[in-house]
Amino acid sequence: MDRSAMKVSLGAERALRVRPATREDRAQVVRLIAADRPAVPFPAAEAPVGWEPRADRTVLVLHDADGRLHGAMAVDRRTTPGRLTGGVAWLHCREAPAAAEVLVRTLLAGSGGLTAVTAFTDPPPWPPHLAGLPLHRRPVTTRAFLAHGFRAMDHRLLLHRPAAPAADGPGPTGAPPLWVSPEGTLHRDRGAVGPPAPAVLWRRNLPRALDELDRAGGRDVLATVDLLAPGACELATVLAGFEFEELDLLRSLVLA
Repeated sequence: MDRSAMKVSLGAERALRVRPATREDRAQVVRLIAADRPAVPFPAAEAPVGWEPRADRTVLVLHDADGRLHGAMAVDRRTTPGRLTGGVAWLHCREAPAAAEVLVRTLLAGSGGLTAVTAFTDPPPWPPHLAGLPLHRRPVTTRAFLAHGFRAMDHRLLLHRPAAPAADGPGPTGAPPLWVSPEGTLHRDRGAVGPPAPAVLWRRNLPRALDELDRAGGRDVLATVDLLAPGACELATVLAGFEFEELDLLRSLVLA
């Protein structure tokens, strides 16, 4: 846990206040987002963007009397015929229990009239563009949502294969990771990842793709496996055979 999070105890909840975000909050919001990123390399220049409010999104920040931000979240509302849904697009609080609790309570207090309340169902606009709340990386936030009646809608395993050194020397460093595609090839774009093909395609395509990558060196690889989908165990086994290791478990949430 971030040491700065320890400064916010449960007894400090009354000293924290919620207000709409302003442009002046950008630097602090960016730091909050960066503190919760998965432990995989991304270029330093890729600062989070797209956090600002928009027509269907309210961004709220949690601050103390000195103006320091302890948390931030984006709350969406969507209208479809006969339904008004909403929920948290993203939430960051350095895993401080008091901050997580206040933000979840604020979400619920403003959810009147909604037919469904969800959390973390869509990818955020910053790398690694992953929908879902990471259980291992964000245990405090996870407990705060579950304590207020949310439950998991899905379970996606996030796996990571560290970069191999290049055969002829060190490869490029700091490059964003590649993604395993539905066919078992490699892509730069997370958006290219969709429902996986049968594991037989992964067994055929992935060795060649990884071999080419290892010869160049210097690139990590990420993959996700929907644990509720048919063949999930076989796909996870294929990835484990190529030295992928579990990085986290991603879960989108819905208020039960």
